Amino acid sequence: MTFSDFIRGDNKEAVMMDVMDKAKREQLRTLALADAQESPRSYVTAQDVIALLDRIDELEAAAEVESAEPNKMISPAGWGEFREAGLLWWVNRSLHLFGWAIVVDVGDDGSIDNCYPARCRFRGFDVESEEAGFVKLTQHLSDSMPQLLNDIKD
Repeated sequence: MTFSDFIRGDNKEAVMMDVMDKAKREQLRTLALADAQESPRSYVTAQDVIALLDRIDELEAAAEVESAEPNKMISPAGWGEFREAGLLWWVNRSLHLFGWAIVVDVGDDGSIDNCYPARCRFRGFDVESEEAGFVKLTQHLSDSMPQLLNDIKD
């Protein structure tokens, strides 16, 4: 079989499915290279197909890496983690200035049942909540510093 035979086959759908298989892409690449050397007239077509096959390989490899690695820029976290780090308190300190807060409904078992923005009439927290918030947030920063440094270096 030659590259031209492969391309001119009756079943174009089967040819396209073959291109999705890595082993078949290698076979097609080999046929295209042989055809390009034997027939200069088909060289451009064969080179175009080789470039297309190479690009499919690159995209497939990139998709495999992307599916294997979580998004490096964003890692989803739960509201519980956000709250335990002291970040909910910190964000709400800022939102209070505008009469807003993020409210987290915590169930009897400690699970987060709901989370939503709400209008509020108070501004800031009492002294004990402020002290506890700063301790919690400072501890979170202390514990997270190596990872935070790695995040900005990557």
